[in-house]
Amino acid sequence: MKCSAAEIDGAWTDVQKRPATDLSKASKAGRLSLVASETGAFETVRTDQLGGRADLLKAVFRDGEILAVQSFGEVQARVRNSV
Repeated sequence: MKCSAAEIDGAWTDVQKRPATDLSKASKAGRLSLVASETGAFETVRTDQLGGRADLLKAVFRDGEILAVQSFGEVQARVRNSV
């Protein structure tokens, strides 16, 4: 995931790429979350628009600290179980 928001002096501000030559390459802006849609497909939404849905993204690294250690096998098993 690319940078889509920055916290400056305690306030979040949107960060977005919007090439003047090709607006189809514009990136999503704001703090983003991953949710499952009603059909089970994954969808990216702004965090402030979760509407009670669970954010499926989990922090694994923050401020230089590893928060979750997982093996490659664990990642593979999670992918197999989500398909």
